[in-house]
Amino acid sequence: MAENASMEPRPAREERLAHVVINALRHLRLKHSLNVK
Repeated sequence: MAENASMEPRPAREERLAHVVINALRHLRLKHSLNVK
């Protein structure tokens, strides 16, 4: 999937945004899990 995205510029931008969002969600989840513990 990464290869197809790199070949096509349009989906690449969407993947970058999605990647940033996923990273943010992971960061929030880590913070939440740490707070719960």
